[in-house]
Amino acid sequence: MSIHAGLLLAGVLLLLGIASSKFSARLGVPVLVLFLSVGMLAGSEGVGRIPFENYGLANSVGSVALAVVSHHVDQQSSSSSRC
Repeated sequence: MSIHAGLLLAGVLLLLGIASSKFSARLGVPVLVLFLSVGMLAGSEGVGRIPFENYGLANSVGSVALAVVSHHVDQQSSSSSRC
């Protein structure tokens, strides 16, 4: 895959993620369900057939994402308890 095709694919997936977050409130579905659906459709077993075999990278990215979400939730709960 060339760099141009990779950038185009990343842009399309980003736009789908933004669109799914906008439509989640209208559909009454949590945004996480729509994000997971977009990821499953783009993955190696889905319509997108994007190959991914770097499991160490996936573990690292998932761990960092979990830490960021945990930090955000902690900040939200500590700011709401001050009121």
